Amino acid sequence: MFIKMLADPGDQPGWFGTSSVELAEMREEASRARANGSAGPDHIDIDIYGDITRETFERVKAKLDAAPFAKSIDIRIDSRGGECLPSVDLFVVIERHPADKKVAILKQCASGAVLVAMAADIRLAAPGCEILLHPSSMVLVDDGRRYTAEELQRQADFMRKVDTDILTVIAQRSGADPAILAAEAATELPSTLAWCQQRGIVHEIEEAK
Repeated sequence: MFIKMLADPGDQPGWFGTSSVELAEMREEASRARANGSAGPDHIDIDIYGDITRETFERVKAKLDAAPFAKSIDIRIDSRGGECLPSVDLFVVIERHPADKKVAILKQCASGAVLVAMAADIRLAAPGCEILLHPSSMVLVDDGRRYTAEELQRQADFMRKVDTDILTVIAQRSGADPAILAAEAATELPSTLAWCQQRGIVHEIEEAK
């Protein structure tokens, strides 16, 4: 599995998230740390804005590492996505944090940012929030190399694997039908907030103020 390859937390061959048993153990450890006064900060605020890059991941991971036993996490997302691998790694480190409550507040959430949002237990969309699912893509440049059909096919196969795994995560976390998600992603158009709420991608649409 693509996501397992990036961050394998165990020996489950089809891992797309922390198991309920492992999460319970992690939360028990957090409870003990709070009881003996070594828990650190109770809450973490995370802002994910602009393009998602490796630097975005490192910044967020540092915040999570500084508060390993926090009870709650607020994740504010205003991003049109960015690099694939940092987006996957962001999902993994946020999803695996043992906080009791993880809330994502979405202002703009497209491409890889949607995957990051799925690490939250509760997802709130601001009025007018744009949510976009779409297949992965790459930019081809004239770098002087000659690319064979086999090389291009290997890259295409890898990208299809990326797309399948990411949609599997979104389906698992939202409860939506993977086939419906894939069809929506293929349109390359933003989804309506009503459509996203109906399929569990967002849980609540905030009222305009």
